[in-house]
Amino acid sequence: MKTQQYLYLFLIFIAIIAHSCGEEGEEKRMQASLSSNEICKNNLKSADETPDSISCVEYQYNETTKTLTLVHINAGFNCCPGKLSCEVSFQNDTLRVEEFEKEASCHCCCLYDLNIAIKNIEKKSYHIQCIEPYAKGLAPLCFDINLNHNYTGNYSVIRKQYPWGINSMY
Repeated sequence: MKTQQYLYLFLIFIAIIAHSCGEEGEEKRMQASLSSNEICKNNLKSADETPDSISCVEYQYNETTKTLTLVHINAGFNCCPGKLSCEVSFQNDTLRVEEFEKEASCHCCCLYDLNIAIKNIEKKSYHIQCIEPYAKGLAPLCFDINLNHNYTGNYSVIRKQYPWGINSMY
């Protein structure tokens, strides 16, 4: 009888450990929306714009609505991307923002500004990881934020490989 009780306790213990380990490592898809004017910026320069050799993310947190807004300035895509979209997932402390284009219909690339709103974000620290389709092998757009201390901020990387930095090439 005691052997059977120990067996049940052992199985319950294993089940608790398996359940708690599974939750920590699971990736959770977040509710997010992307908006963009989908107009190529390469020929639309003004004096107050971010230089085209900079890829930048500005963030702003609204504690009331629990919404984190990311503005990705100078995101590189095809000149004819079709619809732009993104998927946001959360695992441990990392928010992974992966950007997509529906198609690559033209033989050129250009820069766009993206507005990404992520819902149900708790006020704590996060590691933001932006995955861009044309930035493989370039400086990663990854940074840490602490919403307990700052509701706004930005992070930038320098990029001089096409389609970034084309206005500084001439």
